[in-house]
Amino acid sequence: MLVSTLLWSFRFVAVICGGLLVFNADFVRLWVGSAMFSGHQVNRLIVAVFATGVISVVGSNTCYALGDITANSLIQSAISFCLLAAAYPCLLLGGLKGLLIGQFVCIVGFSLAYYPIRIARLVRLNKYEKRSLLSGIACAAAAATAAAFLFSGVNSPGWAQLAANGCYYCAVYLVALLLMCSTLRLEIISGTRMARAFLLRKARFAN
Repeated sequence: MLVSTLLWSFRFVAVICGGLLVFNADFVRLWVGSAMFSGHQVNRLIVAVFATGVISVVGSNTCYALGDITANSLIQSAISFCLLAAAYPCLLLGGLKGLLIGQFVCIVGFSLAYYPIRIARLVRLNKYEKRSLLSGIACAAAAATAAAFLFSGVNSPGWAQLAANGCYYCAVYLVALLLMCSTLRLEIISGTRMARAFLLRKARFAN
């Protein structure tokens, strides 16, 4: 159950990050004007910080739920201290790009180096579960990359086009993920069977 929950978190993060890479420039242009867009390089850094930040929060909440409170609190305190200490020098040396790189390094250096190992030990993941988790993460990243690549040259002159392109992008991502990820296919089949059994049982009781 935990592996499935973590996989769905990674799948949502992957599709959102791919969408930000492809559509954020058009969104900013439509919302506040092209002059406010900081460039694709900064956009990539923002997406990287967003992805690592969300994964860090998921890992932190999972550890709290599993009872790892003291060490988790220390990691969060270390991340906060590192972010505050690195903010001014990174901003001074590299501007916005330096600030984003500093945030990325702080988050990766602490949370992503701690949470995967700690969660695996707390729940005692076996080799099959570890392999399934890593495979699912790789499939989500690959599907998001493929979908983002297909839509990288698509322009959205208006809000309606942006919304439509976003829907098409999500559809392509889902199809690619279904083709790549056997775990997702099994989850959908299992969920369909459970829903069918529930509906049949409900109909039987109604009669």
